[in-house]
Amino acid sequence: GLRMAAALGENSRLQNLQLEGRGLNDEVVLALAKNMPRCSSLQFLRLYDGRFTNAGLLALARTVNHTSSLTCLDLDRCG
Repeated sequence: GLRMAAALGENSRLQNLQLEGRGLNDEVVLALAKNMPRCSSLQFLRLYDGRFTNAGLLALARTVNHTSSLTCLDLDRCG
C-alpha cells in the first residue's frame, strides 16, 4: 500500500484508482493524501472497505481541495 501511494505522485496519467480492503489504514491513506496533488489526471478515487480513522479522512478532505482534477471520491464502507 505505501509503495503504491508513493508511486501515485509519479503517475501523471492515472485517471481512475480503486482500492479496497483492510490494508487501507491511516498510514496508507495519509501517504495517498500526500501524493494525490502530484497526480494531475486523477479524476476518480474509490477507497472501499478501508479501516482508517478521522485522521485519514481529514487528510483526504484537505487534499481534495488541492487536487483540481478529482471529480469523485467514493469512501464506501470505510471507517
